[in-house]
Amino acid sequence: MKTYRVVLGPLAVQDLRRSFEWGVEHWGYDKAETWFQHVHEMIIDNLSMMPLACPIARETEELEKEVRHLIIGRYRVLFTVEAERFFPRSFVTKVAGKALRSRFEE
Repeated sequence: MKTYRVVLGPLAVQDLRRSFEWGVEHWGYDKAETWFQHVHEMIIDNLSMMPLACPIARETEELEKEVRHLIIGRYRVLFTVEAERFFPRSFVTKVAGKALRSRFEE
């Protein structure tokens, strides 16, 4: 099976770091680390094997380029496809259907 290279964009890294720091404050370091490892593995595993199975995100219209999203629990990972590499650009935290943070690097 073909695999793809996944490159995390700076905003995705920043968003993950902030979410991890929030987790440390609210859950403690061990639980936050477990959460971080799970989310990171889900991003890499899903986007390296079957990224085109992820649906096109609504942000596609406003950015005028194809943006896809991967849902991991209550989180959305926005990414673009460039050749055979996939760039997660933003990690969006969702609670009760409302985005708390939504940024996308162009």
